Amino acid sequence: LLYSEVSHATWTELWLRLVAYYASQWYAFAEHAGYAFKLSPAQAQGIQVEISGVNRQYLQAFMRQMLHYLMQVSDYILRDAEIAQTIATQLSAMYDAHAQYEYDWVWHQSSYKLYDITQRPYYSHRSLLDTIAQLQRRYSIAEIVQNLNTFIADIQANGLQLEALFHGNLYAADVELFVTEIEQQINIRSDDDDDNDFVSNIEQRRHLNLEIAAAVNDSSTRMHHKWIYRGWNGNTDDINDVTAFNVQFSSNADHLQTSQVLLLAQMMQNEAFNVLRTQEALGYVASAFSRTDQRTNDINYLEILVVSGHYPAQYLHERIVNFTHYFYDAFLSSMQQSSFESYINATISAIDPNYLSLSEETDFLWQQITNHQYFFNRTQELKHWLLSKEEVTLSGMKQFYMQHVLSEQSKCLSVQLYSNRSMELQSDVGKLSTSNDDDDDVANFVAFNDTKELQLLSTASFFNVY
Repeated sequence: LLYSEVSHATWTELWLRLVAYYASQWYAFAEHAGYAFKLSPAQAQGIQVEISGVNRQYLQAFMRQMLHYLMQVSDYILRDAEIAQTIATQLSAMYDAHAQYEYDWVWHQSSYKLYDITQRPYYSHRSLLDTIAQLQRRYSIAEIVQNLNTFIADIQANGLQLEALFHGNLYAADVELFVTEIEQQINIRSDDDDDNDFVSNIEQRRHLNLEIAAAVNDSSTRMHHKWIYRGWNGNTDDINDVTAFNVQFSSNADHLQTSQVLLLAQMMQNEAFNVLRTQEALGYVASAFSRTDQRTNDINYLEILVVSGHYPAQYLHERIVNFTHYFYDAFLSSMQQSSFESYINATISAIDPNYLSLSEETDFLWQQITNHQYFFNRTQELKHWLLSKEEVTLSGMKQFYMQHVLSEQSKCLSVQLYSNRSMELQSDVGKLSTSNDDDDDVANFVAFNDTKELQLLSTASFFNVY
């Protein structure tokens, strides 16, 4: 199941909410240790079911029951004497849940905008809200039930593909039994060519490559690498503006580059706080960090984030661009080897997982499975590169910074969200246009205000991701 349309994501979430609702009626009277469902249209290609139990017997019992409700939910819908109230309640809960994201912390909103701009398919919470609202206004309960049951039946008839992780105090024989029971309850898709490789049989999603040819200010088409998204802070009670300045690299399957991005973020973290927060007093949040996981489809990013209640987002952007030059001129270029080695050691310490619970380790293992990289020795591999005297050197990091952060070909996306007290943001940016600024480094950025605008350009290219 690929979330190729926003309606698919909406129907699937309603499906799982009803599964959880009907299952809770059994769960309330059962001896239990806990279970959970997860659905993420932004990161998952299908339905993710997470089941936990304190031992093998509990785990098996939960698995049987939850798969039963997952696959037989249509029967419970048809037998529900109060289905109108049930559907109305679940749709209202869905709407409230997604509406809450629109009023989340402004820096969280900037993350959602980044995903909306770069990930395909990815549906903003606003898109999901609009779809849910249409269901509530335009469709009767009978129509919703019919469409939902048809959607579920189509998926089940087509068959599902399965990937799973069993983690904990289990024997191999237990897992074999669990897999057999799953196959008995779920219609597993069979392939005529006997190709049972999961990865080759699922569609890949796409992540926008910020190197895009476009005609800007009615000029001829040429390659652009630097972009500004301008939008509103969805929380009208929040007076803060935010600029999240993202530098795009490539896939984290390149382990050397990933180690360099992690190291660079470690080197910039304190300096970003000292300059942007302490010295310039731009706002109460000022930080630099890396994004190298599924939240960005495993595409490596370096992000510099500033949140301010007294400066507009465009000014924050200008100061961040200035900081990227300051960091090289006043900090990185004069760094001593001893300081460089201390940052390497700090980065190694930061990536050491030190799992505090089984669930933390499970989350890491599951991420490696669902991104289909199977990079289970991640810490050891990245540590190997960081300690490589030939590959990760001080002079090499200076060149890496110049190439990926300061050069004209560096790929950057500045996500700017303005509060309702800010007068800096026009209601409509209109055509793609260069930033109106005397500073050449800032003027090279191309502004837009529709999150899908870059994806819709005929010249847009994408990374293939899972």
